[in-house]
Amino acid sequence: MGRPIKFTDEQLEQALMQCCGILSTAAKKLKVDRSVITRRVNKSKKLQEVVKQAKAQALDLAESELLFRLKDRKHPNTQMNAIMYYLNNQGESRGYTPNKKQDRTEDTSTEDLKRLSNLFRKAYDEKPKDEPSD
Repeated sequence: MGRPIKFTDEQLEQALMQCCGILSTAAKKLKVDRSVITRRVNKSKKLQEVVKQAKAQALDLAESELLFRLKDRKHPNTQMNAIMYYLNNQGESRGYTPNKKQDRTEDTSTEDLKRLSNLFRKAYDEKPKDEPSD
């Protein structure tokens, strides 16, 4: 006989949604080892879909936050590095990819911000601008 189940699939679904589909964070929330969560998710198509949905919602949030920050002319760099980091590392399915041509140890450059700003303005039919106005 195996070990008793410490949590239900419903509790695991809730933890995965609250933790943006990050298995290690969900495991901490449920006070179990990450391998337990990994096995449960791998065995269940429903839980795999929950992880996929949770990650998609986190990307939606990052994209909407990025758009908000791009329109914020008073504080254009606020949290931009964190947003770009998340999109570059989790948003490959939506076309976000890190720039591997150079080492990115420095802060986000003004050119990167302009490029992203113009990309989103183009996507939302706004006229691209060369520089943010104050």
